[in-house]
Amino acid sequence: VHDLHLHSYGYRKFFATAHCEVASATDLTESHELADRIERDIARSMDISLVIHVDPVDTQDPKSAQAFETVSGIVRGVSPEISVHDFRAVWGARHSKFIFDVVVPFDHDTSLSDLKKKIDKRISEIYPLSKSFITFDRK
Repeated sequence: VHDLHLHSYGYRKFFATAHCEVASATDLTESHELADRIERDIARSMDISLVIHVDPVDTQDPKSAQAFETVSGIVRGVSPEISVHDFRAVWGARHSKFIFDVVVPFDHDTSLSDLKKKIDKRISEIYPLSKSFITFDRK
């Protein structure tokens, strides 16, 4: 689970959203039921209205797994305080897309635009026909 957002709208009125990574090979109905079950359990045990967004993750594709390891290493090389999650690779005939989130501490001394430039530059050195779509999450 990542990207957890909790909102308070007064006394005992809590709402939350979260992303849950599920293997893309998992049946859609099964993934949906898992999210529903977690939402109900949280509502009963914590009195929080939760909405879960399911992120499919391809755990079977060795090319995507290698790209994840490579991109994670690049990100750690740019700054050991930042990390990757919610990674997806889309392999096209002419170019590829890497879509992922980078977690950055609030007190990190490099601007997000500079981090993006550094990460993009290093990825393009290894995957010249790729485009990165990075969402920065502050922690």
